[in-house]
Amino acid sequence: MELKSEFISGVDLITDNIFIGDYDDASDLITLKDLNITNVLICAAKLEMKFPNNFTYKHLVLEDNEEENIAQYFEHNYIFIKKAIEKKGKVFVVCFFGVSRSVTCVIAFLMKYKNLSIENSFNLVKSKRYLANPNDGFIIQLKQYEISLESNKSLNITTKDEFEKDNNELKNMVDFKIIKIKDKTIPISIKPTILIINTNFKTTKIKTGN
Repeated sequence: MELKSEFISGVDLITDNIFIGDYDDASDLITLKDLNITNVLICAAKLEMKFPNNFTYKHLVLEDNEEENIAQYFEHNYIFIKKAIEKKGKVFVVCFFGVSRSVTCVIAFLMKYKNLSIENSFNLVKSKRYLANPNDGFIIQLKQYEISLESNKSLNITTKDEFEKDNNELKNMVDFKIIKIKDKTIPISIKPTILIINTNFKTTKIKTGN
């Protein structure tokens, strides 16, 4: 949960390109320029984009409560931050105190970008920003995101080059005859072989022919 208003948080450098801070710092043009900020990710519903002519903004309508669906923004945030990094930019991630919402978004980004577990990503952020403290609902969503990332990594997905290679192998392996069904031309294998079928870039082998 976010801390009480009398607590001063300030700015912390998490990685070479990512800062986490509070709204006071996000409202200070001199600070942002001194940090060479190019992009600002606001992770709070009630905060404003103070300097739209100076920085590229993304504004998430988020409340800091355990029922809030913060995970819906993880992939959008990933694209926003990754594009900034690829352009040699620096991203300032902010919520009211930089404790829960902004921290959660950075943890999620690093999990995917650096291929980290939730534990390692959290520890990295915590080591740079001791205030880091996502609420329990956000932690649950981060754990679910970790499962999703692991599931995606486990899929046997071929590249475009592999897809083309499979198609070339198919041409060399299979003889066809052409038949027509309902005015549609269909190639049919006329000798037993193994046909390589690539569906959604997942390679499957099936028996074909007589």
